[in-house]
Amino acid sequence: MKKHILPLLFLFCTTHAAQSPNPICFPETNVRIPMTSLTGITETEFNRVLDKVEKIYAPIIEKAGGSLSVTRAWDDDKINAKAWRVFSSWYIKMYGGLARHKEVTSDGFTLVACHELGHHVGGFPREGWYSIEGQSDYYSVLKCAHKIWADEDSVAIVKNMSVDALVREKCTTSIGNDKERAECMRSSMAAKGLARMLAEFHFVSDPMPEFDTPDLTRVKKTYTSHPNAQCRLDTNFQAALCNVNPEIDIPNDRSDVGVCLFDKMGGRPACWYAEKTAK
Repeated sequence: MKKHILPLLFLFCTTHAAQSPNPICFPETNVRIPMTSLTGITETEFNRVLDKVEKIYAPIIEKAGGSLSVTRAWDDDKINAKAWRVFSSWYIKMYGGLARHKEVTSDGFTLVACHELGHHVGGFPREGWYSIEGQSDYYSVLKCAHKIWADEDSVAIVKNMSVDALVREKCTTSIGNDKERAECMRSSMAAKGLARMLAEFHFVSDPMPEFDTPDLTRVKKTYTSHPNAQCRLDTNFQAALCNVNPEIDIPNDRSDVGVCLFDKMGGRPACWYAEKTAK
């Protein structure tokens, strides 16, 4: 009898694990960008970013109890990315359609990969096994981007970038050293491109997101799904302005460790986060 039960039990567990929620970076869209498109980033850059992501995050995921697997779907024309788990195998999948969008830069693509990693290790607040959408956005800039760019000359990179005046002002006054100021500008401008892409496809009746038009909504209960494009830009921008050490992990059960405090500069914005109801 045991010979029959064990294979059935394995099949059930495998199926059950694979059916765990698979968070996606953006709400689904029917728009597709084929490989013939010459916008966005190249396949070489796509792979360069993901090589670095794997190198840096494989040991971080291992320390957290998982084994990282990055699926590189360059040929797939979907404009999205996703994360999921099957037992101790922790996956992210990055689509070529996303990488080829005209608003996506190498830095923007890095933030999306960081968002997916954030579902796995982004900390509180969580829903089931994963950090919720807003938190994954926050983590992508607050922690992950700093790790990925640690060996890059962000000061030199920013000199060749167009940076919004408000971003330059806020990053300069809020952040203590030149390298982290430059990373603040890099992540903020990358986030703006992603927010504009999101607004174009999913919230066409809303104005394009800008740094000086924050979403003033104050939710009464933490919103666990995808915030709107402006709110997501606000989240990334606040994370960029947070001066907490990026090496301090965000725990799964604490709202006040490794982050800037709610309703303060650099904190998670109230357009999706409610401190008292985030459980």
